[in-house]
Amino acid sequence: MATASSSKGGNWHGASGTWEGSGDPNDDSTNHAGEASHYMALGLQIGVNSIRLPFASEITTDTQIIKDEWVAANPQLRGKTPLQVYDEVYRWCCGVNDGNERWNMSQDEEVWVQAWLFMVNRYKETSGWLAQICTTKFAGLFLTVRAKCIASSLLILNMPFADPNWGLWDSHDWFRAADNAANRILQANRDIMIIIEASFILLTPTRTRCRAGTMYHKYFIADASLKRVSTGMDFPSMASGRSYGLMMKQLVLTNFSSHGRPTLTPAGALSHTLLSSDKLVYSAHFYSYTGPNHSGATGTGETSDPRYRDLSLADLISAYRNEATFVALDTNAHYVHPVWISEFGIGRIGTGNFKILLHNDESEQSPGGNDADSNWFRNTVNHWRDIDVDFAYWPLVGYLENGNGNGWALQNWNKAGVRDGLTDGNDWRKDVWTSLINNTNEKTGPVDKVPVWRILNLDHADDVKSYGLLGNDWDNGARKAACPDGTRLIGVSRSSRGLCTDAGAPGTRIWSSTETVWTEKYVDGDWAGGFTKYTCPAGSYMIGLAVRGAKVSTVLCGLSSQPLGAGSKRTLWFDQGDNRGDNPLGGDWSSGNNKGQCQQDEHIGGIAFSTSVFRQGNPAAILCRK
Repeated sequence: MATASSSKGGNWHGASGTWEGSGDPNDDSTNHAGEASHYMALGLQIGVNSIRLPFASEITTDTQIIKDEWVAANPQLRGKTPLQVYDEVYRWCCGVNDGNERWNMSQDEEVWVQAWLFMVNRYKETSGWLAQICTTKFAGLFLTVRAKCIASSLLILNMPFADPNWGLWDSHDWFRAADNAANRILQANRDIMIIIEASFILLTPTRTRCRAGTMYHKYFIADASLKRVSTGMDFPSMASGRSYGLMMKQLVLTNFSSHGRPTLTPAGALSHTLLSSDKLVYSAHFYSYTGPNHSGATGTGETSDPRYRDLSLADLISAYRNEATFVALDTNAHYVHPVWISEFGIGRIGTGNFKILLHNDESEQSPGGNDADSNWFRNTVNHWRDIDVDFAYWPLVGYLENGNGNGWALQNWNKAGVRDGLTDGNDWRKDVWTSLINNTNEKTGPVDKVPVWRILNLDHADDVKSYGLLGNDWDNGARKAACPDGTRLIGVSRSSRGLCTDAGAPGTRIWSSTETVWTEKYVDGDWAGGFTKYTCPAGSYMIGLAVRGAKVSTVLCGLSSQPLGAGSKRTLWFDQGDNRGDNPLGGDWSSGNNKGQCQQDEHIGGIAFSTSVFRQGNPAAILCRK
């Protein structure tokens, strides 16, 4: 039985880069925060028990030796490369997280994946993550990406077909890329927890502009039939995927119509199934100046949509539920996973000439504790506390000099090593933060096991999610899918998607061997008259299938290591509509397509299809046995 523990964290950036894109990357004035070279407290005294360390892929190949003055407080780090410095930090306390520009914008996707595999393997033998709150390590795949822009003397145009999407299965599909990288990471180390995040804006634009120094990202979202139904853009990110990140300052959008900011909403229709089905955490981040349909932009082209700070408490909680927390608060659905708020934050109160800058724009002053932004922060913290969500504040550490700088940090320091932070007497956020850290609603102790529901997705490519079957090409040339180990097929759709579960039917959790069936040799009774029936032999159950185009090609059966039950069976037709029984579990795992789903105490023993006139061989019926 698992045991609950909470991650109360902050973001410590640096390895992800702070360069603003022009001038000397080694000059503090060309970076969005002047780096300090003195000792800084980790933040344990303010209740932090975990630290997120974003890194850039380039760190894995950068062989330049760092400058001595960069590590004046830690002279033992002199003469090292950036990666070797990261090694020392990681080995001392911490874990691995990533996220920056689009994963394959400035590098091939394989380079990005190899960078992750390099880091995972490098720290494979180092137990513990972050502040040693548990014995699991994390790998975070964060979608803070940038779109491709073409610059001319007068205008910067977005290139829509170069931008990320969720489910189109092209080279810009973030769903596909994250799925591929996550499962390859798990092949390298099965003990890694995978964090997948997505934040983006959807809209239907007719023309868009980027201001100088600004880039943005646009998305295609696919419906269940994978037709392009909408496009969109995302607000600027703080750092690129390279070691020296380009600072984003402002986003301007013009002449567009429908739009939205769905964050994790697409996972409700198409969620990730990993080789280790219990190793996925979904992630999201929120700030007051963005909103359900607002990118966070200001100035010409800004939309009139409300920002999160403009919402009533009820609407704010509803937005969080629809966009992110549903994955953790819902039950018995394919998309249910823990959710982690990887970033949220707000500026502290200012005194004298202290300036709080949003995206380094002096025209935007942060709150002093008595306005819409601070009310948003209080309401958000209260909600995080009520639902006991894990989080990482952005940022944990910031830099001030002569009272000027980024005032969002919980701990601010100047170059002389003087701290002006949350506990130093002039920060309105202290009581709000303390209430979150000392959450009396925090759940601890053993966690009851709940049924697992996972999608098999044969829309475009193989989807084999069993460690034991990764090298088993049981139907060469066909698209193949297999359930994660410990689960079985319980549902199939006309589009050849499947639903896997470990609910009920205990004899279907462990198979001792497999058999591929492509004939009717095991048919026992004409359970689907007039249709071709591929049936598993007695004592086995379906764990996978293969298709060629829309046509069923083979079924993969797992031989049970235990008796499967009394031997009753029934035919379940779904060629004319959904047939999932009353109150079916698993969620809508193949939206827009007819689905057949057996009951929890049943397993699928066969599948029926037809290639007669007007039929393409799609699944039409399943044999439910117990």
